[in-house]
Amino acid sequence: MRVLAVILAALISLTFSTHARAQVSYTVTIVEDLSFGTFVKTDNLAATLTIGPDNSITQSGNIVRFVNGHRAEVMVDGLAPNQEITVDVSFSPYLGGASQSLVKLTIDDVTILPSTIRAQSNGRAVFYVGARLHSDVATPNGMNEVHSGNITITVTPVP
Repeated sequence: MRVLAVILAALISLTFSTHARAQVSYTVTIVEDLSFGTFVKTDNLAATLTIGPDNSITQSGNIVRFVNGHRAEVMVDGLAPNQEITVDVSFSPYLGGASQSLVKLTIDDVTILPSTIRAQSNGRAVFYVGARLHSDVATPNGMNEVHSGNITITVTPVP
């Protein structure tokens, strides 16, 4: 049996851009990072593991989950009441680990909820981030390591 135990976290970094002329102070907080959890891949076939922005978990292939992953939660404070923001996402598809040349884990299909993000009356907006993880067929036996990567999110107030 081929076994791969992996703990994955996609660390989120944020950029906040504004086109307003007035000096405005915004606070962006990553309440919780995106995590794919801890799992074992039990064969040498390709597999996927998806953490939805609604915190749903789906998988294909022979994966056994030990610790479920979870979506990321991001909070933006200091917005005007009902201020809409846009969110742009960029990321490197490859997640790094000690044996990165042996294990190819990639992420794609990064999704955000809600589709329209608007501040509440207190000037706070909250949104959630999910993604899909792919594991290739060349995963070695007995691998036990942590992989991580970065997702960059740019938050921009809509004028």
